[in-house]
Amino acid sequence: MRGLGFPSYVILRATFFMENWLSPWFKPGIDQGKLMIGLAPTTVLQTIAVEDVGKYGLQAFERHAELNRRAIDIAGDEKTMPETARILSQAAGRTITFQRVPIEEVRKASVDSALMLEWFDRVGYSAKIQANAKEFGIRPTTLAEWASRQNWA
Repeated sequence: MRGLGFPSYVILRATFFMENWLSPWFKPGIDQGKLMIGLAPTTVLQTIAVEDVGKYGLQAFERHAELNRRAIDIAGDEKTMPETARILSQAAGRTITFQRVPIEEVRKASVDSALMLEWFDRVGYSAKIQANAKEFGIRPTTLAEWASRQNWA
């Protein structure tokens, strides 16, 4: 973006979408009571609800002059996978446990996915959730709030 010469732009860098938990990559396992992902149990993963991405997008248009040329990392919550499994369990009304998938197994299915998960474990996202909430007036959707509004049946 920066090199294209646009006179005005705002880059929004969203973290892992909460909606990914409903995707074909994760939902079948969740339906069987397992949150299966190739992350260490201690890794904190920042996530964001898609609806919040839209709220930040609106700010980028409405405050374009003020935000011009900024790159903003956006997230709504940050949890480990055991914490995420507990939250999803509460929302679904049944037990969901975290099961770490060996990264070698992930790599067999997708090198890109394995690289992403390794980056999450090693570096991870660093959105300033509370500072963004204050600056933009956006109350971030927590994982528990998002999960409670989903159909886990």
